[in-house]
Amino acid sequence: MYNRILTIIAAVAITFAGCNKMEETRNDGFMPPFKGPVLSIRSFADFNQLHSEIELINELTYDELLDYEATLHFSSFGKLADQAMMPILQQVEQAMEEDEDSSITSTELEQLVSASSQYIHLVSDESGEVSCETKYFRSHYRYIMNSDRMFKVDTFYFKVFEGGHVSCGATYFNQLLSMSESTFSTLQSDSIYNVFKYDDGGKGYYGWYVERKSTCGKIRVLSALDYHEDKRIVFLSGVMIVNGGLWVRTWGHHKWAGIWWIAQRTYTNALTGKLYVNGTIKTGSDFGSNGGFKRERKLISTSDVTYYGNPLIYIYGASGSAYITGCTVDMSLP
Repeated sequence: MYNRILTIIAAVAITFAGCNKMEETRNDGFMPPFKGPVLSIRSFADFNQLHSEIELINELTYDELLDYEATLHFSSFGKLADQAMMPILQQVEQAMEEDEDSSITSTELEQLVSASSQYIHLVSDESGEVSCETKYFRSHYRYIMNSDRMFKVDTFYFKVFEGGHVSCGATYFNQLLSMSESTFSTLQSDSIYNVFKYDDGGKGYYGWYVERKSTCGKIRVLSALDYHEDKRIVFLSGVMIVNGGLWVRTWGHHKWAGIWWIAQRTYTNALTGKLYVNGTIKTGSDFGSNGGFKRERKLISTSDVTYYGNPLIYIYGASGSAYITGCTVDMSLP
């Protein structure tokens, strides 16, 4: 067991050495001058172009994603994280075939993730069960943002954090680049930063984010509905323009050595979601499948909707389920 873990760590370390060197020497010319390492940042004319790109990427297989990013001369955080995780998952798959009842110590787990801590972490749920996941796995921008978790829309630069994202103009690019998770946790929107946090509306049954899971032996399927905004711009007249939507995401795990590992499977969403938007209930559905690490689709769009005052938007309900072979999770919400 211990020798197998050391083999995994070595494979991950070699992968990182190549990826990091490539990232540090690339520059696509999308940035203003600043002091620090040379970075590559994807740039989009507007949010509609950004959303179209996300939806395009969600339809790609892993191999297609690699080819696509190669044509862009770009390496996304999501791809780098997948490349870090892939040799580990391959080893886990092999180990499961050879020894399904293996156990692993907490010390060995720490060693397993230490070489790849920039991209991989261990996550404990409310019951104390542990899963090994790539960081920012739940972010819609994981294949858009660079290794510093940044991208650009119009004239604004964005940085992604565990709890949301923040944007600002080019003048404050350096401050955004160096911003930490702890700084973001206390940050509020002001004349410089536009801040969006996932729990702004209150997580829960009627909130920004609802997640459910179902465990079937050593297989687990998870599905989430969340309302995800990309901008809130308030003008002097009191008009607010909202661009976002209701998304459904489904992903799976299998269990080995007491840990839940993300699994490449065929995921199916058979779900209708409802979104409350200022007194109007919008409905959207997704009935389809794809393979890979997860399935993600936008059910309802609130692109460039104009309001006077603060719009009230939350997940109103859903009906249906999401599943992988051998396991189904009920996503019906009242």
